[in-house]
Order: sequence, then C-alpha cells, then structure tokens
Amino acid sequence: MGEAKTKQAEFSIASDAKSKTPKNIMEGRRTQELVIAFCGPIGSGVTTVAQAFEESFKNYDYEVVYIKISKLILQVGQEQGYKIEEDKMQEPGGRIQELQCAGNFLRKKFGNDILAQLAIQKIAIERKKKEGSAQDNSSEKSDRILDFPQFSRQLPFT
Repeated sequence: MGEAKTKQAEFSIASDAKSKTPKNIMEGRRTQELVIAFCGPIGSGVTTVAQAFEESFKNYDYEVVYIKISKLILQVGQEQGYKIEEDKMQEPGGRIQELQCAGNFLRKKFGNDILAQLAIQKIAIERKKKEGSAQDNSSEKSDRILDFPQFSRQLPFT
C-alpha cells in the first residue's frame, strides 16, 4: 500500500502575521495591475456588480482574475483548524453563519486584517501562476476583482 499524501496548504500564514500590515506587504509589489474590491451586505448585488465589471474589463482586453473572499475564508479556516459544519451549510442562512464563524475564527487567531492579507497573498499566487506561463507580461493589462462579503453583524467568537 502507498503512503497517504498530505495536502500542502495553498496559503501560508506567518507567525508574525499580526505585525504585517497590507501596506507593508504591498511595498515593492507595484505593477501595471488594477485591483478592485467590492464589499456590501449580503443580497445587495455585490457579486452581480463585480461580474459586470469583470465582463467590462474583458471587453477592453484585460485578463481578469476573480477572487471570492468567502472561498478563502472557508479554505483557510479549514486549513487552520476550523471545523465546517456541512449540515449547517445546507440550512437556510447556514452558509452565512458558517462564513461568519470561520471569519471570526481567523480574525481571532491572526488579527482583524487577516482577510486583506489573504487577498493580497492570493493576488501574489495568481501572479506567480501567470509569470510561469508567460516570459514577459510587464506590458499586459491585468485586473483583480475581489468580492468581499459584508455581514450585517458578526457573531461572537466561540
């Protein structure tokens, strides 16, 4: 029988993550990219607006990478030990509650700016993927669209 492979986390969170600010992380990373973030209450149409922007940028020959923060919350939350209650995810409002709890878990563990840090790291990961597939992309137009969920209230830490 073969050995079971351990899945390596896509994201790494430094032990000093609380001391690194998004501004510090972005220093020295200036490019020709546009980064646009949308944030609003659930059901307000933020995803629809973000998708419309995505289509508009594609019409102007931008390469668009759509980053959904809720996916990062679930992915990294699980990688860091948060247990997603799959049955709750199927209940009305359950997915929202699980996202709130997972986000609270990450903020408690790594600081209030952890979601911004993860978004920045995801942008860096996508850049590396692109750099691996093209030799010189410095003149290429690219765009990152971030979709941040905004919850009407945060649940208390559990």
